[in-house]
Amino acid sequence: MKVAVIGLDGMSWALLAKFFEHDAMPFLNNLLQNAITGVLESTIPPMTAPAWTSIATGVNPGKHGIFDFVVLKHNRIASSLDVHYPRIHEMVALKGKKSICINQPLTYPITKLEGATVISDWLSPKLAYYPKDLEKHYSLRCFAPKRSFPSSLSAMQRNLQVKKNAVITLMNRIDWNLFWIICGETDFIFHKYWIEAMSGKRRIVDILNLIDAIINEAREIADAVFIVSDHGFKRYESTVNINSFLRRAGLVRESSRRKVTELHDFLPGDTQGIREVKLPSRFHRWIQDKPLLKSTVKRIYKFFSRRDLTAECPYPDPELSDAYMPSHSSFGVFLNNKDLAKRILDEMRDLEYLDTVWKRDEVYQGPHVDLAPHIIFKPKFDAGYIPAGTRMTPSIISRGAVFDHHPAGIVAIYANHLTPKNLGIKKTFDITPTILRMLGLPRPIDSDGHPIPEIASHYNTKSHKSFDYSQKWALFQKINLFKKNLVKKVEE
Repeated sequence: MKVAVIGLDGMSWALLAKFFEHDAMPFLNNLLQNAITGVLESTIPPMTAPAWTSIATGVNPGKHGIFDFVVLKHNRIASSLDVHYPRIHEMVALKGKKSICINQPLTYPITKLEGATVISDWLSPKLAYYPKDLEKHYSLRCFAPKRSFPSSLSAMQRNLQVKKNAVITLMNRIDWNLFWIICGETDFIFHKYWIEAMSGKRRIVDILNLIDAIINEAREIADAVFIVSDHGFKRYESTVNINSFLRRAGLVRESSRRKVTELHDFLPGDTQGIREVKLPSRFHRWIQDKPLLKSTVKRIYKFFSRRDLTAECPYPDPELSDAYMPSHSSFGVFLNNKDLAKRILDEMRDLEYLDTVWKRDEVYQGPHVDLAPHIIFKPKFDAGYIPAGTRMTPSIISRGAVFDHHPAGIVAIYANHLTPKNLGIKKTFDITPTILRMLGLPRPIDSDGHPIPEIASHYNTKSHKSFDYSQKWALFQKINLFKKNLVKKVEE
């Protein structure tokens, strides 16, 4: 049995429909006519790191430990060392089957397991792969992290052309039961080139068609193909500055510099070419309510200076504040003064632009809940609200178009014997148990998800039982760490 999973980072059904109108991804369009499809509800927050980790583990962030791109406790970008639960490519290998995993977030450093071929992801500090002789037989330079942040669409297209050929070669030459690849190009396009994507820009269609070629090859080789996204994407008209709200409540102390690491610190050149201007608060509030004027001024400035223009705003001080939101991607508030929890919960629940506000243990369950923000919030996505960054603006609400994540992702499952059907809404946790059932393997003993019934009924195997993958996986991690430390001592 061969199951291929193609991840389209950030994809939604509305976006796919738009691309199909522009004749993009014809192979995927055809596949979907014969597939079981549904909406895949993302994690809270609907961000790449926690969502893909939940998809690949079948458990919530309270069990796998990833709530954001950042590990606040250590003030650094997360890595595989912060993932406290085996991913599906590792589960498959632990059960004696073979897997290939490419660009699954937080795979660096790689947990080395016999039978698992792994190429690290775009968050890795450098290209990593296993087994160690992989590059002797295949060109892997196109997977290097620095190439994940192309300077232009043409650079992305050139790299993806090479990557497509490499992926198809790996798919055909290495034996596998599970082929798992995440295509991050889609998310990058939506963040940087939304307007061009919606208008059907030719180069974007060409990029999507390179991914489409991978999907077509998977359909030819695999017995079943999953098309999955970690979240959707949407145009928003308003941003909600939670730190500004907390400052008005007297709970935040200001800092002139950012003291918490964010994903932006990792992205090459992301903060270069930005001019910060200090504005009087009254003028800042006035221009925030005039998005057209604000965007026009920024465009004119960039045209003449080739730099982005932004207002200079303070950051929250994470040590001196009673409460603060550490990053745009956290969707949560950390408390230094826990006696204020009820007050903050009550006040946030009264905010008209937030849909739901929870205590963290109402959202997450597991041994790592203490790593999560104390208060979790969900903005009114469908009313056009998305969280702002951490810097505090004079107004809580800023108007103007922003292109960002939405919790409604996609799932589509194709196999010759499956009858097309609408699944409705499914959870991220359901993907891994479903694939394990198809491969005849037991689901994790403490999985938060279940095999999708419309799929599971066609694979009536002994895999109804569960298995403690974590215990065996943790042993291999210890062995890998011991070997790594031993090599370091020998080299010293």
